[in-house]
Amino acid sequence: MRRASAHLSCLLMAAFAAACGSPDSGASPDAEKTSAEARDAAAVAALVRSEKWSGPSCRWLKQGAWVLAYPQETALYRAAHQAGYIEMKEVGRDNRIGRPEPAWRIALTEAGKAEAVTCQPGSDPDTWGVPVSRRELVSATYAGESPGYTARKVYEVEYRWVPTAVGEKVKRVLTGHMAVQEGTYRARVYLVNSPDAIDPSGWYVDQVGELDGERVR
Repeated sequence: MRRASAHLSCLLMAAFAAACGSPDSGASPDAEKTSAEARDAAAVAALVRSEKWSGPSCRWLKQGAWVLAYPQETALYRAAHQAGYIEMKEVGRDNRIGRPEPAWRIALTEAGKAEAVTCQPGSDPDTWGVPVSRRELVSATYAGESPGYTARKVYEVEYRWVPTAVGEKVKRVLTGHMAVQEGTYRARVYLVNSPDAIDPSGWYVDQVGELDGERVR
């Protein structure tokens, strides 16, 4: 996350530097452009802070006194254990799939609880999420206004999925719907400037389209 924060800081510093100019230069012929750059910097900062954007890609696991796991889940449990997110101990054997398999006692540590809370709540109290990828903003380009709604601005966003420490350990093991997201993607984001926005910038994210859409590289 530190690398992502530094990357975002560079993007915003560049935008604000262009927006501010020299305090002694007086009115600039590029005032309209400067205003647009300041708008874009504030909108993009609100996007990155929003839950609709910052939520990680998670994989769902169980905790409890007797947990059985398929091979891909076992790889996730071992990676989470190595990261200090769970306590994991073999407590017996079972025969769910026609051959003996280990049964585990799985308990979240405080570090694991802190990671799990960044995912959406599980389907039941014993289900928890482990983040395997997080988004890192690459660029955001203003693409106009929504028809009939001038306060709703459209941005074409390019971003990359960056594996977490757990994701790095399992990305060559997980396949299918469990696969760890990587690569650079595009999305269309709709942001609204409103006095009712919770974000201090006055912007809120109204919609993110094709969030896991077209991969560009």
